[in-house]
Amino acid sequence: MQYQTQLKKIDPDAIIPFAQIPIEVWQAGYSKEQKLEADSEGLRFAAAAGYSPQGAINLFERWAALHREYMTHASTPVDAMNSL
Repeated sequence: MQYQTQLKKIDPDAIIPFAQIPIEVWQAGYSKEQKLEADSEGLRFAAAAGYSPQGAINLFERWAALHREYMTHASTPVDAMNSL
């Protein structure tokens, strides 16, 4: 019901430009280069806003370490639960 209420507030003229875009554009996704550019820009904006670029690197390194640990110790969902 909430979605229907919100949809009633949308101006149909605002949707028309998006409706004219071929579906292939929406389904195409992004290239690896586009994803890397988006990540780079995101880090640049975060650093400009005062966030630590090293903190982002540390976060990604920690995620990679956790992923390696999970992949090493858990070959099945049961193993994953047992390692908790």
